[in-house]
Amino acid sequence: MFLVPSLEDVRITLIKLKTQKYELYGFLLYTEQDEDIVDYMKKGIYELDVLSGDMCAIFVIESATTQWIDYTRRKKHRWWKLNEKMLNEELKRVQEEQKKRQIDATQIFAQISFSNIENSNIILGNDNTLGGNNCVSLQQLLEPSLTLPYGRSEAIRVARHFKLKSTNLPSLIFFEDLDSHVIWHLPLRGKDKRELTYCFREFFESDEFYSLINSKGVNI
Repeated sequence: MFLVPSLEDVRITLIKLKTQKYELYGFLLYTEQDEDIVDYMKKGIYELDVLSGDMCAIFVIESATTQWIDYTRRKKHRWWKLNEKMLNEELKRVQEEQKKRQIDATQIFAQISFSNIENSNIILGNDNTLGGNNCVSLQQLLEPSLTLPYGRSEAIRVARHFKLKSTNLPSLIFFEDLDSHVIWHLPLRGKDKRELTYCFREFFESDEFYSLINSKGVNI
């Protein structure tokens, strides 16, 4: 998996990847409105990275989390190697931010389960008055955000680049080059998180995927 902020970033990354042993390129296209796949990708991205294998590079318009960065660093992932300098700087910034607050969120909340961290806030200090810099979201503590720019709506622009309509989203497409035709299209519309899990597992072990890897498919 290769997380990218925009179509322009894909072009830059592709130039670097052309020198490596990739047989197939893909793009997982979805926007913020495709809530099921957004939810799936929070944890499913790791399984998807393994399922797609070492010869298939799949691009995703997504912001990197500290968990993803740590995963790619430990695995010596090609995405990490391509962005190592920038990612080390981002991780350092996040670590300094956490240290400044003197809060170890992992230790504090290790035994507690939350289901709605996006809308939960923590007030720091003894003053219970909201405002200033004393109010921090629970999500920010548990999942520190990186300042890497991205926007999932860019997926619509990518789809149009490949002559696909927005009604084709969400979907997984495969291509040989950014200026080539889509050679395979896996529709994902209407699938919930559980169905997406089974769909990806079945597809990446199917004859269709092996055919794409070996012959790069047939233009559609």
